[in-house]
Amino acid sequence: KFNRNREMYTVEVVSFLKPKGALGAYSITELYGSSDVELGLRARKSDTILQFVKGRYIVSVFTSKASSMTGCTEIASGLAKRIPAGAFPPDIYERLPKFKMIEQSGLYFMGSKAFQERFSSELAEVFILDRMIEGLAAQYRTDDGIVYFIKIRYPRAEHALDAVNSYLKSRLDRPVILPSEVLNFYTVVARDRTEVYLAGYADWLYVMFNGPPGGKGGELFEYIMRGGK
Repeated sequence: KFNRNREMYTVEVVSFLKPKGALGAYSITELYGSSDVELGLRARKSDTILQFVKGRYIVSVFTSKASSMTGCTEIASGLAKRIPAGAFPPDIYERLPKFKMIEQSGLYFMGSKAFQERFSSELAEVFILDRMIEGLAAQYRTDDGIVYFIKIRYPRAEHALDAVNSYLKSRLDRPVILPSEVLNFYTVVARDRTEVYLAGYADWLYVMFNGPPGGKGGELFEYIMRGGK
């Protein structure tokens, strides 16, 4: 508990073994009546609580009847400055190229609830996220607009292929360009004429939405899949 200028605040800190554990736990939980704010890696604020995740920690600062959200925000900001950011394992973060990536657009998720914060419940079902281990989404800026890249890891390679086939079955009414010697991925033409690129390699599913018509986003998709190589 903090006593600050006669105002009482309660601070709760939950630590995890790894930063991605903290972010994963933050992503799959909810804070009723909250809205996102800028603090730490991610943060949200309700009328009485400010909660943020940074490094290996989830920190919650609670107000009381004799305190204010202004003081709550100042305490949370001070605590955030003292917590090192930490690093995420290279298997999912460091291999995602930063070139053309929109800053702070990354979303780490370990289940459908966090995935649905940015995408839809329909997509979560199509990608069979009840089988997934972890995933990451990010936005990239191109000359034709913003594209949305997703990579999802499953326990086995056949699960990733099941997710590919599940998406294709859900879009049977749309034109599909099959993989070839030149293109190592599926291309699905969406109703708005943008393109969706889809591939399964080993235990990973790779998807990119909102690609410009005419296959112009395919090169960027392969570039991201290769980790910027």
